[in-house]
Amino acid sequence: MIEEEPEITRSPDHRITRSRVILVALPLPIRRNFSYRVPGSVAVPPPGTRVRVPFGERALTGVVVAQGEQETAGLRDILEVLDEEPVCPPELLATAEKVARRFFAATGEVLKSALPARLPAAGAARYRITEKGALARAEGVEGEILDRLRSGEAVRLGELPVTSRQEALRSLEERGLVRVVSAARQRKPRTEKAFAPGAVDRRAEALGKSRRGREVLDYLESVGRPATAAEIRLHTGAGPAVLRSLAARGALRVFEQARRPEDAPSVPPRPSFRLTDEQEAALSEIREAIARRAPFTALLQGVTGSGKTEVYLRSISAALEAGRGSIWLVPEIALTPVFARELLRQFGDQAAVLHSAQSERERGEAWDRVRAGAARIVIGPRSAVFAPVADPGLFLVDEEQDGSYKQRDSPRYDARDVAALRAKAAGATLVFGSATPSMEAWQAARDGRVKLLRLTSRIDARPLPDVAIVDLRREPARPEEKGVPLFSRPLVERLREVFARGEQAIVLQPRRGFAPFLLCRECGYDFRCSRCSVCRTVHDRGRNLVCHYCGERVPRPLRCPECGGAVLEAIGAGTERVADRFAELFPGVSYVVLDRDSARRRGPAAVIEEVLSGRASCLIGTQMVAKGHDFPGVTAVGVLSA
Repeated sequence: MIEEEPEITRSPDHRITRSRVILVALPLPIRRNFSYRVPGSVAVPPPGTRVRVPFGERALTGVVVAQGEQETAGLRDILEVLDEEPVCPPELLATAEKVARRFFAATGEVLKSALPARLPAAGAARYRITEKGALARAEGVEGEILDRLRSGEAVRLGELPVTSRQEALRSLEERGLVRVVSAARQRKPRTEKAFAPGAVDRRAEALGKSRRGREVLDYLESVGRPATAAEIRLHTGAGPAVLRSLAARGALRVFEQARRPEDAPSVPPRPSFRLTDEQEAALSEIREAIARRAPFTALLQGVTGSGKTEVYLRSISAALEAGRGSIWLVPEIALTPVFARELLRQFGDQAAVLHSAQSERERGEAWDRVRAGAARIVIGPRSAVFAPVADPGLFLVDEEQDGSYKQRDSPRYDARDVAALRAKAAGATLVFGSATPSMEAWQAARDGRVKLLRLTSRIDARPLPDVAIVDLRREPARPEEKGVPLFSRPLVERLREVFARGEQAIVLQPRRGFAPFLLCRECGYDFRCSRCSVCRTVHDRGRNLVCHYCGERVPRPLRCPECGGAVLEAIGAGTERVADRFAELFPGVSYVVLDRDSARRRGPAAVIEEVLSGRASCLIGTQMVAKGHDFPGVTAVGVLSA
């Protein structure tokens, strides 16, 4: 094992001694890479390829960062090559090494954070028995391996007997009893049923007096493309029985199409907007920078509602026209569905979503689409900064002042700095957007290191909303609210007016769960986590206690473990308690909750779609509901315990 890249060694007669050595970055908190020998039966994997290697008594998956030539004495062999072609492009490998140096991290840890956790092994080395091996007999581990391979199937190394399998396999290969084969695993693309209008001359006869059937056909004709059953139900209310009936009568055609990502639902085309003079000026600066193909950094400061999103979208379009890709970073996973809809309206399947709340398969498929060049635009939270976009020409960092761009676990990187590193290396344009810039960005703009682009007025000169502050000390409270009511009288009255007009509202409560902590009223015990020494949060309508740091979950006790007291009270309020109180105050008014728990269960896209479609009249949530959403039907916002 060596710390630096392998060097070429020469024999005493000055001839180059060629060897098959690779340098591998492993996901360990060790700031060095490790050398391994590649067996002669395996092709030397290029940089960016994942390999499984022995490390102590473990087998780890790492990424090849370099090839070299050196003496192989003392080096261990790799176990298997997991990819037929590199999953990590050279530009991203270079970025990972820079990020590791910048944030005092290991290159392997940076790459582990960048790559999807379960990116499928597309071409792992597999072993198959030969004709000679099928007739041979062997003892010990070699015999176990041959017995495992006698079925004739190609078997991966990890599926073979563990003890001394490397040495045994090498011996079997040298004797011609087994051979290495390439058995790339082809993933079957996911499909779903789609519906399109059937034969024109049969529609009238098939529809008859079916009002719902006519609505289905009208919807399909309005969107001008096939639609899934979920889309049709969302916009027309027609269920599977209606669709089956229409298909049986010939009014609908049914076929299979590639399934779209869950975070990227089909949406109609975007309407065109006329930019303001300030938007035009900002966009002109960005377009010129993209065309120059030289590093350029700008701070786009715009008040809320000034049209920063439209500038982002047109900047992405300019990058595509120049043949370059784009990466759009947002501070919260909950924001990705909102902006993904806008990207799909304008760019269709050229857009991809990458974030940790996706399933392992979805994230792997999105990564493959981007790496293959099928998707040139990526949107997501901080981890999306590592997306393998080919020739990136534009990096957008929305709400750049948000602290969530800093990774708090190892490797502790700042996505804004990573975007700056990639933009500088690629000769790309970097745009920081915010209504309230961070002090660092604002000072950089004042010093002239960053170009300041300003949007000082809202679209159509719309006024800012009226804000009313209510003194809760003067508000009546229920006994269990301990003198501090959740909903003030002015807020309740305003919400009733809004719901009576058929409009929508948002209620912000910056704590999830039922209550921040449980308290014994007899001795003051507050049920702290046994590992983190912080109060556990009351969850599941008061049934469980959960630590928000380590995730430890315990049932809510009936008595205090310290004094045996039975007076245990949930203090404060989280989104669960707010939702319960909302249901009491506004019976019959539909609502949804958006916080980390609901986002994990349902996905943020499903929750937001409830509001956008009008099925939910109120959105209750944590800070996830307060960043960048555009809900046309919302006319009132309540901030509880501000």
